[in-house]
Amino acid sequence: MRPNVAQFQEGCIYDPDVVRVMGNRLHHVHLLTKYNRWMKGQLYEVCSRIPDGERKRDMGAFFRSIHGTFNHLLLVVDRLWM
Repeated sequence: MRPNVAQFQEGCIYDPDVVRVMGNRLHHVHLLTKYNRWMKGQLYEVCSRIPDGERKRDMGAFFRSIHGTFNHLLLVVDRLWM
């Protein structure tokens, strides 16, 4: 048996507790987004002082270089996850 749409809306969409929880989650996501933007700015500022060749040098890390790590952050984390 399919649920009645009006009951669904009454029980879920317009429930003040659900609205409160969703509001808290949105606030949390907003704070994480602000932190992400701030931290990336810090990283980019520090790494802008590293010469290009050094930034792209293979360091044996998972993404090989600092440049490779930033590429992952930009393309995968920022574009796909966020």
